[in-house]
Amino acid sequence: SRQWLIGLARFKVSASFRAMRVIPDKVSWEQVSVGQWRLDFVLPPGSYATSLLRELLDVIEGEDGE
Repeated sequence: SRQWLIGLARFKVSASFRAMRVIPDKVSWEQVSVGQWRLDFVLPPGSYATSLLRELLDVIEGEDGE
């Protein structure tokens, strides 16, 4: 709401935006052992590896029907 924006402006909080889609770079993976994988990738500044891994795991779990 408007009051919220006014409050943020009073505290001189600057606006910042994050991309809604992040495409990792230099992606590689290898199976270390049964059920264990090593992933390597590079993300742009402001992106979080934990967010990417959460989305990846959601896709994998969806494929298993869980």
